[in-house]
Amino acid sequence: MKNTLLDRLIRRIRTKMVIKEIEKDAIVCDLGCDEGHFLKAIKNKISEGYGFDKKINNYTIDNL
Repeated sequence: MKNTLLDRLIRRIRTKMVIKEIEKDAIVCDLGCDEGHFLKAIKNKISEGYGFDKKINNYTIDNL
């Protein structure tokens, strides 16, 4: 996926809108996560995060 300036701006706006709704130490599932940008952005707020995307190979980062 292209990562243009507009893509990054929209991702940042969406993250700010959604992060308020996530409870501290929540377990989050992100479907269509691409490279896990959203989960990486909220990793300090959640206890576990799972991302699924058919285009990306499996990988693990800390609690994600």
